[in-house]
Amino acid sequence: ELLNEIVSKYLKHVFHSLSRNSCESLTHAILDFMSSAVLYDNEHAHLIISHCNLAHNIYHYMFSHKSSIRPCIIKFVLSFFMTEDYQLIRTVLENKVIFNNIFKYIKHDPIDLAYFVIAIMAKKIFSPEISKKLKISIFSSSSMLQLFHLLDKTDNISLEDDPVTFQLR
Repeated sequence: ELLNEIVSKYLKHVFHSLSRNSCESLTHAILDFMSSAVLYDNEHAHLIISHCNLAHNIYHYMFSHKSSIRPCIIKFVLSFFMTEDYQLIRTVLENKVIFNNIFKYIKHDPIDLAYFVIAIMAKKIFSPEISKKLKISIFSSSSMLQLFHLLDKTDNISLEDDPVTFQLR
């Protein structure tokens, strides 16, 4: 009931609370709340994605490898991948800026975060529900180069490991 009210009436205010001037703990709380709302049900997820412009400049800052908010914004983006709604997943995938920002700094991430990104995305991207054209646009030469830089860090991790064991803290 409370989630419905917040999402339906106050979502615009929630998004406006995300700024460079916001304290880090508020930003973490907002991103955690939005991730939870996306995972709660697809109706909330559709409402959030329709109000959220992930190409906005504030998100560029959050994706920066110098930002301590990076794990939270990645968790928020990947929460859409954890739904079974391929329309939502395609909507997120079509925003190339998001994945450019994720892949651009992935080599600086802790290995468990990088593995979490790759494992969750691979589960959904390689589905027949996602077009070949969209797959190719996500895995461009620059994103593949960034993933290649991870090879040195992944000697002790198997891609068969369960990504749930690498969930974000």
